[in-house]
Amino acid sequence: MAASPSYSGAADKAMAFAAQLRADRERHEARRREEQRRIEAMRPINKHVLKVFGGQQLALKLDS
Repeated sequence: MAASPSYSGAADKAMAFAAQLRADRERHEARRREEQRRIEAMRPINKHVLKVFGGQQLALKLDS
């Protein structure tokens, strides 16, 4: 039983939509992993600064 042209087009659109969702999810997960990596790379510096300076607020000085 052959599919009608309109059904085939709908199936193609659905598959393209699913592929786009998958690509968006993978891109989001990659961005989240990169942000997590950056956060974890910053943590040792922050702990060291707090230990050396007795826990004083130094965020403004570190940003400049």
